[in-house]
Amino acid sequence: GNYQTATTNGWETEEFATEQAVEELNQLTNEALDAVKRGEKSPLFYYMYRYRFDLPCLAQATGFWQWQIKRHFKPSVFEKLSDNVLAKYAEAFGVSTSTLKTI
Repeated sequence: GNYQTATTNGWETEEFATEQAVEELNQLTNEALDAVKRGEKSPLFYYMYRYRFDLPCLAQATGFWQWQIKRHFKPSVFEKLSDNVLAKYAEAFGVSTSTLKTI
């Protein structure tokens, strides 16, 4: 019934792997932001990475097909999205639709 503390070597490996994953996500987010600023992608592309989604997870959260979401990444298509479609994305990210339209 007595507990004693002990050191372990396993946490360093897990910490390193987690740091690498977070670094990669931060890099993808920065690249997405640059693509939006260049006009190559819609703000939706940035918010997907900012809120730590990938395409399959965003499709599951919104109910859209992955091909539809990829299409919504095009600025010309994104500009024409209805308020209902934008509301689904905004709900998934936890932001307002007006926030979703801007960076």
